[in-house]
Amino acid sequence: EFLTDDASALHCTSKNCGDFRFEINSRSVKLDFEDGLEIVPGNDGKIGWREIEIGLLSASNIRSSALPSTWVKNHFSLIVWKLASLQRRMGHNFQNRIFTLEEVVRQIRFRYDVEVLEGKRSVLRKIYEQDDTPRKTMILCVFDILKNEQNPKSPKTSENECSDNYTLTLTDGWYIIESQIDSAMISLITKKKIKIGMKLLIHGAELIASPSPCHPLQIAKDGITLKIHTNMCRLSAWHSKLGLFKKVGVPSSTVLSAILNDGGVVGSFTGILCRRYPVAFLEKRDNKTTFVNERVYEARKRTSEIEQESLMEKLYDQVEKELEKNERTKWNKSISLNNRSVESLADGEEICGLIEQTYDPSVIQGLSEEQIQLAKNCREKVIIKQRQKINKEVKLRAKKMQEIYQAVPVLKLGVRDKNGKEAVITVWRPHEEILSLQEGKTFSFHYLSPSATRFHVKQLSWTKQSFIKNSEASLSPFKSSQYVISEYSNITSSYLDEVPFHEIDVVGVVVKVLDVKDEAQNVYLADVDHNFIVLRFSPSVIDFQYQDAIQKGRIICAVNCNWRNQYFNGFYVLNITPFSHISSAIQKHNDYVMKLVNKMKNPSFVSDAERKLDDLCLNNCNQEYCSDLPSVDGKDYSLNTPKLKSSLYSLSVLSRPFRTPIRHQKNNS
Repeated sequence: EFLTDDASALHCTSKNCGDFRFEINSRSVKLDFEDGLEIVPGNDGKIGWREIEIGLLSASNIRSSALPSTWVKNHFSLIVWKLASLQRRMGHNFQNRIFTLEEVVRQIRFRYDVEVLEGKRSVLRKIYEQDDTPRKTMILCVFDILKNEQNPKSPKTSENECSDNYTLTLTDGWYIIESQIDSAMISLITKKKIKIGMKLLIHGAELIASPSPCHPLQIAKDGITLKIHTNMCRLSAWHSKLGLFKKVGVPSSTVLSAILNDGGVVGSFTGILCRRYPVAFLEKRDNKTTFVNERVYEARKRTSEIEQESLMEKLYDQVEKELEKNERTKWNKSISLNNRSVESLADGEEICGLIEQTYDPSVIQGLSEEQIQLAKNCREKVIIKQRQKINKEVKLRAKKMQEIYQAVPVLKLGVRDKNGKEAVITVWRPHEEILSLQEGKTFSFHYLSPSATRFHVKQLSWTKQSFIKNSEASLSPFKSSQYVISEYSNITSSYLDEVPFHEIDVVGVVVKVLDVKDEAQNVYLADVDHNFIVLRFSPSVIDFQYQDAIQKGRIICAVNCNWRNQYFNGFYVLNITPFSHISSAIQKHNDYVMKLVNKMKNPSFVSDAERKLDDLCLNNCNQEYCSDLPSVDGKDYSLNTPKLKSSLYSLSVLSRPFRTPIRHQKNNS
């Protein structure tokens, strides 16, 4: 007599499940269930949550005081929605005996026993009552999707207008909670990839606008919302059990290609550390923020310290003169200078005042040894107080002066995952553990914040929750990250577009250093065969503090040179950035380097290279500086840039790979 048909289940949704009423095929005044529970149908002959609530609370073995007023309605709605969904999906396998009033009543009584008698709580109730963290991995079901206009709990603001277009209502099967979502989740909802009834594996959620702990059914209308990050969400199977996941503290790992720039924090991914760039510094000068390398930072810091020290000395002298003047005025009080009055002086301050204002030596000679000692003690105390006053006044005035030069250290890490995708991780104020990471090893990176992609390389930033662990993943799936020297004859546009992070390392002889023009300075390098490449410094070599290393006829090694599809006089341009490094201390253990060193023994090598360079520049480009136009539709529109020689892809591998110089390396010249 408690059966329902498929039609009833078909029309039962998350929006109307609370209003569902079971039709009773019986003329009985009341219906008896297990444990002596009696339910009286309504005037319409149907049973809904109100009738069940009256029957439940009137039972002798039920403590009604332990239940919030909407407890039965809440659980009735969730159970009805669940059973109706199961009936639609697989009711034929159970002869349509899933979605029944008897089953609903049985599960409501079961939940009473679990919550009230056994004292167990679901994951969302623990979060509401703030007895557990929402950052754990859990499986929740999408109960409803509301637009802002339909949801009075999520008012629009100018800051989060995009992320508040939709609100997801999630449930653990026992209670519901509203969630704040990001732009990536909104896009998935718009594309119908997230629908009502789907289950989400969520990690790293956060509580927003959390009031004091309370029961989920006693929360205020503008109470708790759960902020979720799309990058830490996964679709879960329909048969997954709701609640805490078995691996509660472990975020699901992802790959770089799956990271969404607007999807919030990334839980975890594994990659090989290809490059640990030199530490750079973010400085703010003239209301502008720029990155500088360590050489520039140290030079500007020394200059600032010298200037600050000079200003402090001048300030100290100024304050000291002002206080001494005031002190002399203090001593200038009238004292009778007769022998009796001098002999009778027994106060150290009076004696000091007499010494300060008198110009008669006989008066001072007339002082006794005891009086002189009193004057000395008084003077010492005065000097100590005076210094304290000077220091205090100097500190007060120094606060109003310009602060000493400061910059924020930043470290960039170049990583690559097993699919060959690359990313650059920016770490602000790196600690020693990060600075000591070894290149060529695999690590798992946790809780990073993605940003916009630059030069086809994904950018990730360090957060307060970020950390790195050594990974036991095999190196075999990862491409080699060995440092190599790129031979000039092998450098082509296609080669530069394929190298990791669009950066290469080169070794060459400085042939010519051009003057600064258009806020850039170009330096020509030559290899053993008089092939040429251009290093570009913006705005100049001096601004990078490499004027000692960049000298004509000197062999240099340039690491992390950036390719940006630029040419100059027909030659490829490699940009020097604050994360590049140039050194004239070359390790002569490579065949390529040894050939260049042997060539340099020829006194005419540099002059011959410069002569050939002038001829090539004259032939390649009549202008001193060619325009750098971007490629459009795969075609290169750089002015007067001829097609350069292309050759087979080959690299000269060092017998011992070059490594990015670590901080405070002092062997550079």
